[in-house]
This record gives sequence, structure tokens and C-alpha cells, in this order.
Amino acid sequence: MGSKVQDTVCQQEHANSRNSTVMVLLYALQVPRQQLIQVDLLDKLPLGTSNLSVPAEGLIVPHIRTGEPLQIDLYRLGQFLILTMADFAEQLYSWQDDMFGNTDGRLRLEGAPKPEPRQLWPGPMKPGLWMSAVSRMGRLAVSCKKQLAAAGDPRADQLAVPPVFESCSKVLYEEDQQVARDLYWAAITDPNLQGPQHSADVADKLQHVVQLNPFVAEPHLMLAQLHLHSENWAEAETEAEQALRLFLQWGTAWDKRMTWDAWVAWSRVCVDAAAAKKWPTTPLGVVSLGLVQGL
Repeated sequence: MGSKVQDTVCQQEHANSRNSTVMVLLYALQVPRQQLIQVDLLDKLPLGTSNLSVPAEGLIVPHIRTGEPLQIDLYRLGQFLILTMADFAEQLYSWQDDMFGNTDGRLRLEGAPKPEPRQLWPGPMKPGLWMSAVSRMGRLAVSCKKQLAAAGDPRADQLAVPPVFESCSKVLYEEDQQVARDLYWAAITDPNLQGPQHSADVADKLQHVVQLNPFVAEPHLMLAQLHLHSENWAEAETEAEQALRLFLQWGTAWDKRMTWDAWVAWSRVCVDAAAAKKWPTTPLGVVSLGLVQGL
């Protein structure tokens, strides 16, 4: 996986190859991850709060093949949570939502209410409804780290919390997630909203999106472009810089119609254009953006 969220786990295990091997074996071959993360943790969490925690004793889960009980302590549990955050952030979008019937954003991959495996890949490629569940995983990872630190366990320093969701201090609630995603999709794909004559309506929708879900980059980049078109240079620079900051925190895209590196490159183009107070006035000028000046 290319996600920067996963970098935190790589940092934790880099110094000890034996620990890395143990983690790979647990993650891939021994622990039923969907049961651990969803059934034993997420499904038991209260809704409508960010005050979330994991049991101090960790969890016991059955071995994926033998059924024998496996003790997952707070350190390994934190690693599982962070790895799953990275996995979901990088891979999930609306195709999986359609297959698993994820209409409420609860993201039940295990025991999905209305599964339909015959969905055509890749589908419309709308951003997926995975962020709410991942934000809760982040809060649980913080709980693991805090409890390790309180117990004087030196591994607390090795459990690096990802920077997303304001260092995993916030929860994105399901209703806000869905409304924000649907508004974003309408703003950028509705044929009746395309073209400069609809810029004000699109900007209003995108402003609402970032109020509901301030944790994704793409709506900020869309706003930056609208400001560039209107020569609102300061606002454009603010939005483009925020987009770039969020892209670099995630290391993957929420809107997966374009690759992460393409989103980052266009964000940097917009930051530079806003700083220079200059945006092309011809289509050829726009498609030439990113060229090295003077060559």
C-alpha cells in the first residue's frame, strides 16, 4: 500500500525485523481482521460521540485457521487499527459500497445487510462511505496509545498515531459523511452545474461539503480552482494549501478517479498560480500548466 497512514506502522517495526515478521503473520495469516475490527470493536461502539476506548486487557480472537484463542494486546491492537485505516483509505470507494450494501456508512464488510457481488467494476467511482468508520478506528488507536503510556509501557512511543482527522482526535459522523459526499458528487458531476455560469452555486455546495467533512482534500482543491478563475488569489492560495496539506496527510485520494500523485501535482500547480496571482486565459494555457518556465 502507498498510503502515508501506513508509514506510521512501518516506522514502528523498521528497527526490529522479528517484530515485523510477527506482525505480518498476525495480520495476514492468523487473526480474523474483519471480526476483530468490525464485530469486536466498531459494532460495539456508541454512536454520536468521539469519546471511544478499547478494553485495557486487549481482545481475544480465534485463530483464523485453527480456532485457538489469540490474545491481542493493546500494542498489537493499535497496529491492527492503523493498518486497517491505511488499507481502507487506499482501497475503498463506491464500488465496494455497492457490493456490501453500505448505504448508511457503517461499513459492515462482515455480515453485510444486502450484499451484491455482481456489481460491475469499477462502477461510477464516487468517493466511498468509509471515512466515518476509519475515524473511529483512529480514536481507538489513540486509546491504545494512551493506555500503554499510562501503564508505563515503552511501546506507547512506538505506536505513532496518523495525522488524519486532526491526529485522530475527531470523529466524522455517518450523516455528515453521506451528505458531504453527495453534495461533492453533485457539485462536480451534475450536468446542470457545469460551466462558469454555475460557479456560485458550485462554490456554495463545496463550502457546505468542507463544513461537514473538513478532513478530505478534494473539495478544497475544487474551491481553489473556482477562486483562481475569479482571481481571488488569497482565497485560492488558502484552499490550495489546505488541499495539499490534507493530501500529504492521507497519502491516498478520497476521490479515486485520479491517482494521488495527480491530485498532489494539481494542488501544487494551484498553490503556485495563486502565489503568482496568475491563471491562464486560454485552454492551451491551462493544459500547459506545470511546465517548467523558461524551457
